Amino acid sequence: MPTEGGRIALTGTVLLEAYARRGGLIENATVYVRAGAKRYYARTPEYLARFFKGLELVEPGIVSTPLWRPEPTRVGRPQPVDAFAGVGVKL
Repeated sequence: MPTEGGRIALTGTVLLEAYARRGGLIENATVYVRAGAKRYYARTPEYLARFFKGLELVEPGIVSTPLWRPEPTRVGRPQPVDAFAGVGVKL
């Protein structure tokens, strides 16, 4: 956590749900939960923003995790994934 206080949040989203359905990920997750695993709730970036009320979001805000202050790489630019992150600090 930032020394001045704040919050860091990360979540998977449902933005790529159509892709997940085509790839069988939804069915796999259902089997996983039915087998007794702890339930996981995917949320939208807008829902994730609720965790930052009363805080100032650090740039670049709530974005796909590989795009949160990406470092240059030799293999190209980071590509978005279906997980989002943000960092907020006390005002």
